[in-house]
Amino acid sequence: MKKGILCSIVALVLSLALPMATPVVVEAQEPPGCTGNFFFMDVTKDQMAVHQGDVIKYTLKAGNKDGVGCNMDDVVIQFFQPAADGTATGSSAWLEPSPGHDFPADGTGDKTYLPAAHSILNYVVSVNPTVTTVTAKAVATGRLMDVPGGTYPNVWDKPISVVVLHPCIEVTKTPDTSVSKVDDVITYTIEVCNCGDVDLTKVSIIDDVLGDLTASFVKDPLTVGDCESHDFTHTVTASDPDPLENEVEVIYEDYTGYAVSDTDTASVDLVQPSLTIAKTGPATSKVGDTITYTFVIKNISPDTALNRKSVTDTVLGDITASFPATLAIAESKTVTKSYTVKPGDPDPLVNVVTATYVVPTLGNEVTATDSHSVDLGATPSPPVGWETYPINKLRVLLPWIALLAAIMVGAGLLVLRHRRT
Repeated sequence: MKKGILCSIVALVLSLALPMATPVVVEAQEPPGCTGNFFFMDVTKDQMAVHQGDVIKYTLKAGNKDGVGCNMDDVVIQFFQPAADGTATGSSAWLEPSPGHDFPADGTGDKTYLPAAHSILNYVVSVNPTVTTVTAKAVATGRLMDVPGGTYPNVWDKPISVVVLHPCIEVTKTPDTSVSKVDDVITYTIEVCNCGDVDLTKVSIIDDVLGDLTASFVKDPLTVGDCESHDFTHTVTASDPDPLENEVEVIYEDYTGYAVSDTDTASVDLVQPSLTIAKTGPATSKVGDTITYTFVIKNISPDTALNRKSVTDTVLGDITASFPATLAIAESKTVTKSYTVKPGDPDPLVNVVTATYVVPTLGNEVTATDSHSVDLGATPSPPVGWETYPINKLRVLLPWIALLAAIMVGAGLLVLRHRRT
């Protein structure tokens, strides 16, 4: 009996000595005497999906709902913008600073916070490339006033998220050659790829040389990670600039109407290959004589070397090996070749030389020709021993001997006539 009384006394003492524990209050907890959902915050945004650099405008409404509720006193509200990782831990500011705002139960204190009045409610999207959602939030702290008596501290947390799109389009343009010339055909390969995270709808594909190529690309929409490629040709004209540079621009857009574009440029060097060959030799000759021909070949191209392919002559035949394998820009070479006139050669002896060189890497041929004519009607050369010099040769002396004989005969006749008289 005494033991039971002692225990009761100890328990009473302990209960008087220890403080009462504060009750844990959760969001929107109803204190005694309050019914219904009393305080609310609604956060809205002006866009469902955004892109880097877009501005999200948030609107916050806070108030006390209808019903038998409690007054909300000393409510402070802070707004947090998204951080670079997309979470609601970025810049913040107070929409309702301390000491706060009272929201009576009858709703007369309800407020709307607009982006025009609060810069913190205007967020310029700037997130890491892999972020696909940005979240902002409003946090309110205040006291729920119990009508029968007592106050209950509470915290309200209202997040809001927006999808972040990363549309991306990429175009590459590749010519099949880096060097070309007038009348050659260049083939361009144009490839368009969706390098973003959202399907894209085609707007236009325009090339400043090839023209409007939009209709040639048929994948619409172009899904994430997909590509489309086509070949287009252009025949080089004399009016094309050198180098021939042309740009293609592609424009696509995502489902929000946000447009993305890309360009690529191809450059082709247009060469003007040109070659000359001049052939000279004597104007006259005859059977048995040796004619020496002189050839001067020159690369008069302003912008490309030339590689030898062939050099042929209608009299001398294939003389390719005698000419340089490569002619640099403005380089010239002189080549001499000999030919002995044969019986039966036509008179005049006309021969034509044709030189063919090619443009390196292109293989385009450049040809030059020239001709030469030799009159074979000249007096044949005297046999050995019958040369016109020296003067004492028999053939030269015969006329003189005949003349001298005539003079001597005439003189003898005069002498005889004189003696008779």
